[in-house]
Amino acid sequence: MRRILVTGAGGNAARNFIASLRMAPEPFYIVGTDTNTFHLACTDADASYVIPRCDEPGYEEALLKIIAIERVSLVHPQPDPEVGWLSENRDSFPGLLSLPEHADVVACQDKMHSNRLMAAADVPVPKSIRAHAHLDFQDAVDSLMG
Repeated sequence: MRRILVTGAGGNAARNFIASLRMAPEPFYIVGTDTNTFHLACTDADASYVIPRCDEPGYEEALLKIIAIERVSLVHPQPDPEVGWLSENRDSFPGLLSLPEHADVVACQDKMHSNRLMAAADVPVPKSIRAHAHLDFQDAVDSLMG
């Protein structure tokens, strides 16, 4: 039986991913992690662990320990911060991740950057402006509409 670790397992997207795995004809052993113990009460994982946030000390060590204990063969990061962190630190998880190249992950996590990349590749994109503060918002709307 394949053993999959799903991060952010108590969140809506991860819960839907786990539900999809449960519908597959092949059975999976699912290990869920989350930073919030209350979120894990909502998961359908076979085993659940509370771990630090990916921007806190101990995150990598916690994941590696769980991977070893549970004999995980694939890590599926769900929340964007964990996707980014695991992508950047993929060398610590050899053979366990199925992610695009890190530059592509970075582009996907920044809508303005991906807008510029697509425009440079002659993909039609809407005009976009980055608003840095609430007060910039009206100026951005006026610029786009005018």
